[in-house]
Amino acid sequence: MKLVERLILITISLLLCLMVLAGCQNQSEPDYATSADEQTQIQMNIVDGKKVIVDCLGRTVEIPEQINKIAAMHIYGVKMIFAMQLQDKAAFQLGIGHDFDKMAELDEFYASLPASPAQGNGSTITESLLALDVNLVLTNANNGPEEADTYANAGIAAIAVQGETFDQVYETARLLGFIFD
Repeated sequence: MKLVERLILITISLLLCLMVLAGCQNQSEPDYATSADEQTQIQMNIVDGKKVIVDCLGRTVEIPEQINKIAAMHIYGVKMIFAMQLQDKAAFQLGIGHDFDKMAELDEFYASLPASPAQGNGSTITESLLALDVNLVLTNANNGPEEADTYANAGIAAIAVQGETFDQVYETARLLGFIFD
């Protein structure tokens, strides 16, 4: 099955899961949706033969021609990597929550990856990612541009994505489909 077809199926599955979860909520939740004026529309282009995107924060990012390793710095990014069957490009296991134990049980390669790099011993997360040969980072747009800019300043392409609303899930899936197609 082509990557685009997989992404459509993944997006539909994620949307259905979100709808089920939303229907099961007994308490009100914060409204993560923003007005159309506040949302940054993800843009994807080919410029001089290279893929260039505008991420959820409005940052322009040139995508590496060859993506060696991906670092997903939040839960949503890891799940998108898995959904797209790109876990062989994951740089490490993100150890947050019980569902990541299940991901390691399902995928032998993912289980063999090191745990999330952490600051310590005088090194930074950025240095750890460079040592792991990471050249694409998926950051949480809710953390603002500083996190993504830190990686970009070290020479690692960093894309800020979101997944709190149906539109954000769709846009992120579409963006990753463009990058990995």
